Amino acid sequence: MKISDASIDIRPRSSSEITDLAVLFYRKHFPLLFSLTAIYGFPAVILAMSVHYFVRSGWVTLGTLALLLPLLSGAVVLAASRIVFGSVLTVRDVLRLYRPVWARYFGRRFVENIVSLALTPVILGYVMHLNFSFTGPVGLLEQLRGKELRIRRKGLLRRGGGNALVFDFISVMLVALFTVGAISLVELMLGSVFTVWQETGIRTEDAMDDPFRFGIWMAVGVMAYPIYVLGWFFRYLDARIRAEGWDLELDFRRAATRLSKGDES
Repeated sequence: MKISDASIDIRPRSSSEITDLAVLFYRKHFPLLFSLTAIYGFPAVILAMSVHYFVRSGWVTLGTLALLLPLLSGAVVLAASRIVFGSVLTVRDVLRLYRPVWARYFGRRFVENIVSLALTPVILGYVMHLNFSFTGPVGLLEQLRGKELRIRRKGLLRRGGGNALVFDFISVMLVALFTVGAISLVELMLGSVFTVWQETGIRTEDAMDDPFRFGIWMAVGVMAYPIYVLGWFFRYLDARIRAEGWDLELDFRRAATRLSKGDES
């Protein structure tokens, strides 16, 4: 990747600085990232709503959504990787870049998520989730597979600044706060509609038993999800900065540019 045209400051960051950068980046590029969310995230919500209609289980529904979200995360990582390093993208550009790689990426992440979810009751699933966290950037951006991907992923996790568990906790809490706040706003705005549904018997009072209302909650959560994805993407960049000295490389390039200009004058 070229770093001379980087649109962010290339330097090591703490966990709180990375999450702050993720929020600022999402806000700055919201039209593009929201469009990607609508294309890849909202269909996943609709499918999860359909599952909820038949099983009436919140955990099964959320599990279904978690298995489908890599479709969105891959598009977000791909877009962010180009924007950060100087490219100006449209939605069509991202779709064109994502089309040749999405199936392989989604298949790998789908299997990894199944393993994580299956082992979650014994805590090991969450440990596996952390181990898989760099699959997106390494697989999509470095085009590594198999053993090479696993070795690279573990190496970056070791070199990443701060504790991965603490960083993930901060990221999850941040997304949860955004989600709860947005859901509260939706409930306030549509409270009268939900009340009418309950009185007429169209919908139940229990939101967890109402596929449509539960779907609204999931859609709100999916809208905040890119912040979590961006957080791990910037942590990946941070690990590469620490491991490969990207910040030093950029400083040397700037110094060389200043020296060359001095020689010319």
